[in-house]
Amino acid sequence: MSISRINHSYHSLFETPSLSTINVSYTLGGEIVKVNPQDFARERGMQAWTETVLIDQPLKQPLTENAFPGQTIGEKKLQTILLETQANAEKLVISYMNEKIGWGVFTQEAISKNAYVSIDAGLTLSMGYFENIPHQQAEYHFSIEELDKQPVGVIDSKDYGNVSRFYQHYPMDTNIKLPGMIDFDDYEFNSAEIKYSVSTANLIAVPFNYKESRVIAFRTMRDIKKNEWLGFDYGDYWTNHKIHPYLIDKNGILIGPEKYHIKKWMVSLIVDGVDIKLPMTRGDVENACSFGQEFAVEGQGSVRNMKIYADNFKQAFANTPTTSPYIFVHKPNEIFLKSNKLVYKQGFFGGHSQKICDELTRITSRFGNNINWRYHQAKDTAYLQHEDAMVIKEIKEYLALHRCMLRVGRHKDTQQPLLYVEHPKLADLKQINPYRVEFKI
Repeated sequence: MSISRINHSYHSLFETPSLSTINVSYTLGGEIVKVNPQDFARERGMQAWTETVLIDQPLKQPLTENAFPGQTIGEKKLQTILLETQANAEKLVISYMNEKIGWGVFTQEAISKNAYVSIDAGLTLSMGYFENIPHQQAEYHFSIEELDKQPVGVIDSKDYGNVSRFYQHYPMDTNIKLPGMIDFDDYEFNSAEIKYSVSTANLIAVPFNYKESRVIAFRTMRDIKKNEWLGFDYGDYWTNHKIHPYLIDKNGILIGPEKYHIKKWMVSLIVDGVDIKLPMTRGDVENACSFGQEFAVEGQGSVRNMKIYADNFKQAFANTPTTSPYIFVHKPNEIFLKSNKLVYKQGFFGGHSQKICDELTRITSRFGNNINWRYHQAKDTAYLQHEDAMVIKEIKEYLALHRCMLRVGRHKDTQQPLLYVEHPKLADLKQINPYRVEFKI
């Protein structure tokens, strides 16, 4: 089916051959059959199957590398990615899992690390710069955001999409944690056997800017075995929809809530239509249930103090399953102006450490994947662990140019290289421009 027959008002961002069949299993562990993708799309309530990105209207803010995350690519690079996804298409199977989580995707052949397996096909919808994304109505979407997280559009796969629409949520492995996200290390399991059985993210969504629009490609983060389920960390999906996540084992079966619990939380609450997320330890939660919680947040050029009363926080926590890392609070009980001076970012108790990590991530994120800074408050030291010693070396050289106090080492367990920034000063870090990479296509 051509795109013109899907909807005459949409046009393709790029052209790619359509698939004649896709691999489907209608029961968990059942027979794999070849199905016409358009027939399968209609079975799932979609308008049509597509392997490209459809454009409704051009984005009001055209994407450029200076203002938006992601490498700006040309036709040659895009075609290289598309050829790789087409070669891997036959290795994927869309399979029904169960009534609660629906469908997922597993491999019927092994796939190597750093391979592109699919494009996030869907319909690109533009929106005004200050408009809020209607999260509750956007079940299958990726936000298109500027570096400051302002949304300018979405890629929505609800009605038009491909295999990427069916990847399940798996938490990010601890060694490749992303700032501000709940990862695998934030869960506690009843036994090592249960912990080992959990599926963790093996895909990552890589954003590219192409023709002033967004292309998202799913890439493997490690070697994928035959019969392995594919998934990525959904990130903000859970807080956007105010629902609690789940864990799935390596056989595609939900892990029972009696087998694990959470030891770190993210509080999510709405402030003036904006979803605020605040990390909390067990001690923070206990204090908030007993004494309430205060915090400060930046918004529209001003900083406001806010309070959640103890009873309201206690009720929100009581409604949180023991397996969920998210505590949903509808709104704070008190909001009042603290100052009209713009500060860097929202704060919450030890917010200074998060600001340090955020600044270092801003400066160094373009050195590669898995740039995850952490901060040891007692030692006043930020540190980065990375599997690639060359990345550590390059970041050290770049920060040394800006007179940061640095030292290197190795993790005592993994022996991976470590880089330390001792006594980092937030004001000094803000003056450092992010490292830039020149791409030649």
